[in-house]
Amino acid sequence: MNPVKKKDFFLLFFYLFLIFFFSKKKKEIKQVKKKISLLFWF
Repeated sequence: MNPVKKKDFFLLFFYLFLIFFFSKKKKEIKQVKKKISLLFWF
């Protein structure tokens, strides 16, 4: 596995953790999930 991809995956995981940690509303989490899914397809 490419080290760069590994790093990106770690950052994405960390980003998700922060979002779930700070988000209190389920609607916000759903919107964020949509944004992240868009990033995945880029």
